[in-house]
Amino acid sequence: MESTRGIVLNIIQFLNSQYIAHVYTEKFGRISVIFSNKPSQGLKKKLVQPLYLIELQTNINTKTEIKRAQNISLWKPYISIPNNPQKIFINLFLAEVLSKTLFEQEPNQSLFQFCTNSLLLFDQTETEWKNFHLVFIVHLMKHLGICPTSEMVSPDPIVRRAFELVINTPIHEFRKITLSRTERNSLLVKILEHYKNFLPIGDISSHTILAKL
Repeated sequence: MESTRGIVLNIIQFLNSQYIAHVYTEKFGRISVIFSNKPSQGLKKKLVQPLYLIELQTNINTKTEIKRAQNISLWKPYISIPNNPQKIFINLFLAEVLSKTLFEQEPNQSLFQFCTNSLLLFDQTETEWKNFHLVFIVHLMKHLGICPTSEMVSPDPIVRRAFELVINTPIHEFRKITLSRTERNSLLVKILEHYKNFLPIGDISSHTILAKL
């Protein structure tokens, strides 16, 4: 039995009281786990929500593609995200992006630390966080090896300027970035188009909600 920390990417109901979760873990990369949600075994589903940071135990050496999860617990509970509707929307968008881009089934410490540290930063930021999702997916491209130049992003000088501002600002200083809603949404559309050119992510449906933030 192995213990690892992980980021919940998504969750689907398998049977009445059983769920399958895709988790990006610190030790094993992306894995699929099944768990029960019976009152007698503890109601684990409330702990296994998109982008929640959990710790779990599983027998990683079993030959089955879906592993049985044991002893699921919150590793770093969020404080503000579950109680803020706008942050919840951003969290769902980022969960959709990560679930469609993180497929490595081997550890990547740099990528795991980037994701977890950034999500905790988002949770702890009380104001001026509406650019976070954009800054996150731009910097994520560096870790995925698909980071473009500003010329590749768009011929529009305004979009290119916005991209250069975001890519050259460390993510822990994202609050210093000032973008209008139009600039933010225009750059977001171009960045998602770039993702689609390099990765099989399909359409990211949740981003339309963010256009109103």
